[in-house]
Amino acid sequence: MVEFLVKKSKVLLYQGHFDLRDGVVSAEAWVKTMEWEGSGKYLMAERKAWKVKGVLLGMCRRGGVLAIRRCWRLGILSLLTRQCILRQ
Repeated sequence: MVEFLVKKSKVLLYQGHFDLRDGVVSAEAWVKTMEWEGSGKYLMAERKAWKVKGVLLGMCRRGGVLAIRRCWRLGILSLLTRQCILRQ
């Protein structure tokens, strides 16, 4: 699915630091197996700090039309994320 999307548009994926089911390591391995025109640019890109108003929110890697943001202290199955959702 993502391989199709990167051929047609820009793609931004968010990855929670505490995602227990599909974590950062497995997502990185999965991206390395994708076959698309910009894969070389993405794999050569360095991770950079992702900050908003001086607060570190995570890391971002961007290359070509694909960007993945890894959000600190968040994850689909983490207690902190569930608490944030319940407060909304």
